[in-house]
Amino acid sequence: MLLQWIRRSRLQKQQAAALMGLTKSGISKYLSGYRVPTLPIAVRIEAATGIPVVAWVPRSGGKVAKQTRKPRQTRNVSSVEMHHAAR
Repeated sequence: MLLQWIRRSRLQKQQAAALMGLTKSGISKYLSGYRVPTLPIAVRIEAATGIPVVAWVPRSGGKVAKQTRKPRQTRNVSSVEMHHAAR
């Protein structure tokens, strides 16, 4: 919704970010879905755009969804052992 608002307003991302009191990189993270705005930031976005705060609450099946992180990539143990054995 935020990107649609920016396009309808014919603003550049940097201009839209300034209206909301955000940085260009900050707004880019919200647009990409990399980050979800905190409540104070969502309130600022609503004040500037009219997009309601509840639009930022992730939902899944009527329940608030938990934010999950991608699992950390671990090295293959055998390749590490082979690397150390080769020394």
